[in-house]
Amino acid sequence: MKKVLAVVLLSCFLAVFMSAQTGISVSTGTSALAVHKDGGWGVASMTYAAVPVWASTADSKGNVNMIAARADAFMPSSAMGFNYYGVGGTFTPTKWMASVLSKTLIPSDSLQFGLHASVGSYMPTIGTARPSGLFGVTASYALNQSGSVVCNVVEAGWLNPGVTYVSSGLKFYFNSPQAQASAKSLRRTRPSLY
Repeated sequence: MKKVLAVVLLSCFLAVFMSAQTGISVSTGTSALAVHKDGGWGVASMTYAAVPVWASTADSKGNVNMIAARADAFMPSSAMGFNYYGVGGTFTPTKWMASVLSKTLIPSDSLQFGLHASVGSYMPTIGTARPSGLFGVTASYALNQSGSVVCNVVEAGWLNPGVTYVSSGLKFYFNSPQAQASAKSLRRTRPSLY
């Protein structure tokens, strides 16, 4: 556990350092999850760091679709008997969602949908580490105009071999360009593919 904590802290430090030195927007977060494996339920935390790498052209209201590189650390309680570390990406189709929501009464800045996937290492407590992958979806709704308070309606996913997870709850963004309803602010410094 000490090694995991050291890796997470080092990743957060490097993310903050990179952001300060290069102006690149880095978001980090942790989700508390309910995990189902081998017929039983447990708890886990998933810590992630994401860096935007591409944004589409903006629509007339400034909405864009965005892709971010992402690193995951999936750490269940020790009773579950494994950890997972992976790298991959996140796709947030805000522009497409705004197009669909324009025909409804739901404000397009409020509802957000995202997909994330990673490949990495499934590390059992006993036994040999093996290649694995994680796939998840998130649907969330901003509760205030600035997007700093968000209801994570559902976050769910699957981790090979046979692990499913689900989460729901509130997210709070403090002075973050990743706040959900302020996605337009990211468009001012639109990242390019590199």
